[in-house]
Amino acid sequence: MTQKSTHHANKYLEKECVILGGGCSGLGLAYALSQQQQPIDCLVLEARANYTHDKTWCFWEKNATPWTELATCHWSQWSYQEKNQAPIIHTSTQWRYYYLPSIIYYEKIQQVLKNHSHIKLMLGQEITSVHGETKHKIPNNDYPWLIKTQSGLTVKARRVIDTRPNHHTKSILYQCFFGIEINIKHLSTKTVALMHDMCSDHHGFRFNYILPISPERILFEHTRFCSYPIDSPLLKRECIQAFKHKFPKIQLKYAPRHQTIEQDSLSTSGTVHREEYGCLPMGLIQNDTPSASDMGGISAGALRAASGYGFRRIQKWASQTARQITQENQKMLNSQPRRITHQYDPLWQKKMDALFLTTLKNNAEKGPQFFSQLANKLSSDTLVRFLSDQSNWQDLIKIIWSLPSWPFIKQSLRREKTV
Repeated sequence: MTQKSTHHANKYLEKECVILGGGCSGLGLAYALSQQQQPIDCLVLEARANYTHDKTWCFWEKNATPWTELATCHWSQWSYQEKNQAPIIHTSTQWRYYYLPSIIYYEKIQQVLKNHSHIKLMLGQEITSVHGETKHKIPNNDYPWLIKTQSGLTVKARRVIDTRPNHHTKSILYQCFFGIEINIKHLSTKTVALMHDMCSDHHGFRFNYILPISPERILFEHTRFCSYPIDSPLLKRECIQAFKHKFPKIQLKYAPRHQTIEQDSLSTSGTVHREEYGCLPMGLIQNDTPSASDMGGISAGALRAASGYGFRRIQKWASQTARQITQENQKMLNSQPRRITHQYDPLWQKKMDALFLTTLKNNAEKGPQFFSQLANKLSSDTLVRFLSDQSNWQDLIKIIWSLPSWPFIKQSLRREKTV
């Protein structure tokens, strides 16, 4: 038995890199490390005992990537709509909007890691403590990090990257949503309803998001931009109400648990197959106390502040971080690894997003107007670049001219602590 396997038998491991959290970011980084030529001895610790289809990831791309190959469907047409108004339809010859069920992503990366000799994923490992010491305190300590899990596992690591969500994160706004995946017969699959029935109330700005994932199945999500998190039960009630208003003739019923794929495909109209809930921070408020470990994922700014889209940014971060870790590992002998350096956004984009979000927060009743004017005045490609974190200076000028000036001028004169 090798030394590492002996450690494993005694629930004691030493690793060059430990990734805390096996969600989208943690698995994305593990996958990116697996694609590097220089092997890194890495361990991913995830609290879940198994993966389920708990999320939906959508993103825009122009070219083929490993993730577009995994996506189950895509569209070149999407629409926006204020409540009781005609939809504004956008079509692109360059961009495609891709739909990737989380379970396909999870299973793909699990299979890659299963066949990798240096990168391992351990499920059912809820982390109880993470402690690090500097080389100044312990000069000869090559593995300064000590991680313990509820199962009794102890891991010493040279580097720790924490991708776990921080539920105490504060942000300018929160994007809260509840969705149901449901059978509806004879639907057109041509157009995605990105933001429909846009309106505002005492909670803030709200809209519906409808993905026609097959001619007989949609994902219907009710979404809110709020200054505080909204819990799942309230959003579920609102989602059901919004669905009934949109499709008054359809009676909702829930599919039996553990339904087989064959039975699932034969479900009648109105059958709900799964639910999903999320509360995403939009525009993180700066934390004056930096983390001791390297950070990744939502808590590190993985989501585009102005839109909440994050999948494409996460994969870009994962690729860049994997290269940095590999390059650093090649240079490093007994020295402590340097911090990962990565900025999701240039400074101008941070300031622009912060201004947009604070203006939306303080003028929630104008939310439908803001997004309708963007949809009306911007080309499909310009708006896609804005929403998906790929705007240029020309886009910035167009966006500024598309929005009503006075609310943003007034907001820019205020002094508020933002990102």
